[in-house]
Amino acid sequence: MTSTLKMVFSLDNDKTTTFSLLSPKTGLTLAEVTEVGESLLAKEALIVGGSPIAALKDAYIERYERVELA
Repeated sequence: MTSTLKMVFSLDNDKTTTFSLLSPKTGLTLAEVTEVGESLLAKEALIVGGSPIAALKDAYIERYERVELA
């Protein structure tokens, strides 16, 4: 099964963008992700299409499982 951390950010231009990170650590918490998101905001580290991120809007882990057909 593959896990992907999805971090959804709102941008200054009222749009959103999603960053996907493969294989997040086991037991990752919302508090840890929020801390990283706030750090990225404070450092103005991410700009998408000329617009900086404005806030962490959502964060979650998606899990996918590939099932071979018989």
